[in-house]
Amino acid sequence: MKLLKQAEETAKQIITEHEDGVARLIQKLETEEVLDFPQIRACLEAEKAATNGETLDHRNRLKA
Repeated sequence: MKLLKQAEETAKQIITEHEDGVARLIQKLETEEVLDFPQIRACLEAEKAATNGETLDHRNRLKA
């Protein structure tokens, strides 16, 4: 039971730390219902890109 409680607390902490990305993911799922991995990554990494002063589109162009 202790292991499950620890896992629950860890999950809550991760979700709280990434609340904005999770909210974007939920919003996208409400409109599209099915997302592929790059779409999920874009939702969750948008905050990272914004804090680095660049957009995801800019980063994706650099990878191409």
